[in-house]
Amino acid sequence: MLCRSLNCSLVATTGVDGCFIKLTTGAQILAATGRDGNNNIFPLAFAIVGKEDTTNWGWFMRWLRREVIGVGKFMCVISDRHKAIKWVFKQPHLEWNESAGECVHRFCSQHVAENLYKAFRDDNILKIFKWAVKKKKPRRFEEGMSSIEHTCPDAITYLRKVGKYLQEDKNEQEKPEKVFQCKDGGYRWGIMTSNGSESLNNVFRLSRRLPVAAIVEETFSKCLEWFVERRRSALNLVDGGNQWSERVDKLLVKRGDKAG
Repeated sequence: MLCRSLNCSLVATTGVDGCFIKLTTGAQILAATGRDGNNNIFPLAFAIVGKEDTTNWGWFMRWLRREVIGVGKFMCVISDRHKAIKWVFKQPHLEWNESAGECVHRFCSQHVAENLYKAFRDDNILKIFKWAVKKKKPRRFEEGMSSIEHTCPDAITYLRKVGKYLQEDKNEQEKPEKVFQCKDGGYRWGIMTSNGSESLNNVFRLSRRLPVAAIVEETFSKCLEWFVERRRSALNLVDGGNQWSERVDKLLVKRGDKAG
């Protein structure tokens, strides 16, 4: 295990993802991230594993639950639709059992969009989907879905099945809450993608070319810098008498102006 957060008590949504280490070993880095009060990426944990499979994702997620997130803390997890990740949320012994109410699992809308484009190769459908998937108002969501259905009925059939554990299972109930914010129940907190983990992968793109021991050191050093810097910024806000983060303050002003 490479890194873990010192305190994730304020994290309600986390993204998990894997990326390749650029060595001949084919190993991968598994990462979990959240967002802080200013919507900045909040690194939670990293691990180096041989490959993405049920054994390694199960080990990583169990460690994440017990040592970082905390047992019993409800969490919304956003990821791609990798079979090993979906498997985790059906395993009671890993303490991420979605059916037992320990968490909710949602799919990254960007990954769904990419798969939708691969299936139909239609830029217009892709554009409408990206617009509709993040809508909160049912009326606006239905407008987008109707537009997709009018353009390509097969795309609607695809999107209705995409939230299932097994898309080919005709007896499994559709799960639109996995994909669409309108159906989500508010668990995402407006976060539609696992881009936090993707962004960390980009930050460490040079580190991933190093030997494993150097990756560990580089990851630790960068995260330490981030935590020191953000702690300093947070203390400055508190000392200045600010009740909210800069992002929340701006949002409150914007909505106040709109209400007026």
